[in-house]
Amino acid sequence: MRFLLDESADFPIASFLSKLGHNVTTIVRDHTRAINDAEVLKIANDEKRVLVTNDHDFASLVFKYGLSHRGVILFSLGHEDL
Repeated sequence: MRFLLDESADFPIASFLSKLGHNVTTIVRDHTRAINDAEVLKIANDEKRVLVTNDHDFASLVFKYGLSHRGVILFSLGHEDL
């Protein structure tokens, strides 16, 4: 699979997915940092990548505003305030 890791996703996740044979890019390493969430989602969609993030704002972009996507994996590590 093809994945794009948002700035909130750690490099160990990228390493883990890459070791499993997935094609992984990250906002931090491969794109301009500090771009807005809608642009991050657009990059993932344009590159046919599933977005991996722990930023809950992406749920609004997908469900409330209906922005196009190839999939979003939203993870929570349990210590963030929701």
